[in-house]
Amino acid sequence: DDFPIGRLVGGLLWLAVMCRPDIQYAVSKLAQFADKPTQSAVVAGKRILKYLKGTLETGVEYSKENEKAFKKTYTAVLEEHAAERGESVPVLPDFVGFTDSDFAGCTVTLRSTSGSVIYYRGTPIAWSSKKQTIRAHSTTEAEYCGMRDAIRVSQSQGFLNWFIDSDSKL
Repeated sequence: DDFPIGRLVGGLLWLAVMCRPDIQYAVSKLAQFADKPTQSAVVAGKRILKYLKGTLETGVEYSKENEKAFKKTYTAVLEEHAAERGESVPVLPDFVGFTDSDFAGCTVTLRSTSGSVIYYRGTPIAWSSKKQTIRAHSTTEAEYCGMRDAIRVSQSQGFLNWFIDSDSKL
């Protein structure tokens, strides 16, 4: 009863949004229990703190090496898919966005969870993980809702104009 779960969730949400996308999903799950915390929610919050203590040097960082590794990895993926289709390999743009969704992941509301990350030159610049606002009726619909959430993230951060104005493609 005396554990300040609201303050813990608030601090963890700030960290997840500002510099630690690796804890975004866990913190968003923990935030669902902030109004009525259980003992397992307190344990989960402490576990996230323990993880953060062990990974103090982890964060978002740009470097030429990271950009090269990112481009190498995803160019290989593009080459593989282009070869399967008999197409030419597209050039990897500076802006790349990824999104994924589960289908009916919440057993109580049957709503899906979307996650998205937007990279600029191999460095994440915006990310989100949240429960979808509607109940999807199929995995395809959940994925479309995830894409909509990714576009909203890029739009709210002011990145959508960068996508459209640059040589990159959505």
